[in-house]
Amino acid sequence: GISVSFTAGVYPLIPIVTSLVVGKEATPRRSFALIGVYVLGMASAMALVGALFGLFNINLQLILQKPLFVTIAALIFVALSLSLFDVYTLQTQRWLQKPVDRLSRRQSAGSFGGAATMGALSVLIVSSCATPVLAALLLFTAQTSTVKSAIALFVFGLGTGLPLFLFASVLRRFMPKAGAW
Repeated sequence: GISVSFTAGVYPLIPIVTSLVVGKEATPRRSFALIGVYVLGMASAMALVGALFGLFNINLQLILQKPLFVTIAALIFVALSLSLFDVYTLQTQRWLQKPVDRLSRRQSAGSFGGAATMGALSVLIVSSCATPVLAALLLFTAQTSTVKSAIALFVFGLGTGLPLFLFASVLRRFMPKAGAW
């Protein structure tokens, strides 16, 4: 998990996540606690995924190699790429945009509930950057017990969050600050 944190997809997220989770005015002690909650939320979400894969004995490798799945994934990629070529505009519906916008305006950095939620949701971001390792771990979950699966992914999540934890709490004063640059 630690080595995965230094991939090109995860490493640049450290200052972004730090500023979103901790905020600008947090004390070092509060920063330490908020990032700890964030990392625990991320590790817990990964543990839940591991437990579900272990409980239902899901072999992701077999699922991803089925022709139907490959065809569906290819069609989704083609459809999404067409929006990049301005064939159509991909946009969230207005009825969903307004409540999400109102909710995001009320949020502020520095809440423990927000840090835990953001940590759990960040699994969606981190997992795409750590796909090979995560796929190997999920393959492991198909061959072991539910508890071992959950523990394996929980420890992976802790390892993934450890560099973030160090940078955001201990080394925060050396991180670039948001501003005009």
